[in-house]
Order: sequence, then structure tokens, then C-alpha cells
Amino acid sequence: LVTDGGQPNSALWRIAGRVRSDSLRSLLPGAAPGLFVELQLTFDAQERLREAQITGRVLPGDETDVVRVLSLLSFDEPVEITPPKSVP
Repeated sequence: LVTDGGQPNSALWRIAGRVRSDSLRSLLPGAAPGLFVELQLTFDAQERLREAQITGRVLPGDETDVVRVLSLLSFDEPVEITPPKSVP
């Protein structure tokens, strides 16, 4: 349990462990099989995922100490997603 700047309802829960890189393929397509990475997940008081930190090689060309951080900052807000333009 950690706190987030002492704000009301700011308790954060962190869970850490080691997972196989290929279990992350839905998040990182092309993940190499047979590698292990450190995964740390941070949840807020409402049990929403706030951050995922992946440390270690996931893709074949990664450095051994690469760190990827996915931060989720806003919830229950409208968002517009525009598809990418086609490449000729």
C-alpha cells in the first residue's frame, strides 16, 4: 500500500511479479516466446488499474533493461478515436 500525494481516497495498491513475455502479446504484438519480465501493476482505491510497468525484454530486439510504462489517467470521460490514415 502506498499513497498518492496524500489526496483523499489516494491509497494505491501495487502488485508485482514475474510473467512470461508471450502472455503480453495482446498488449505488445510480436512478443518473443520464452522470455520473463517483471510486471508491476498499480491500482487505485476504486480498484482501477492506474499503471502497468513492464521491465525486461519482451520484443526480440529489446535491451535487457528496457522499461515500458502504461499510465491510465482519466476514467468515465468521453473520448474520440480516429483511425489512422491509409498509407498509399
